[in-house]
Amino acid sequence: MNSPGGDGQAAMKVGRLLRRESAQIFVIGQCESACVFILTSGVVRAANSGTVGVHAGRLTLTNRNGEILKEIESSQSLTNSLVALIVKLINIYQQWV
Repeated sequence: MNSPGGDGQAAMKVGRLLRRESAQIFVIGQCESACVFILTSGVVRAANSGTVGVHAGRLTLTNRNGEILKEIESSQSLTNSLVALIVKLINIYQQWV
């Protein structure tokens, strides 16, 4: 992976496809923002220190009809680790779809 990020929901869709295929994901440059959703989908994943970036924001989860199921603010204290929070959100999203 080498990505500055992009569409969070599209990244989660890609992540689900890669997870289904038991993909191995490696960061070869930078992996920022929505890229992290793809990175965390890998059954094997690796990144060098300082190559993964996340920022504050909100994740809006919708169903296939575009109806909002849940909005989660990054400021919510769901866990002590931001990366663990992202992994948790991916797991929640995969259960809803």
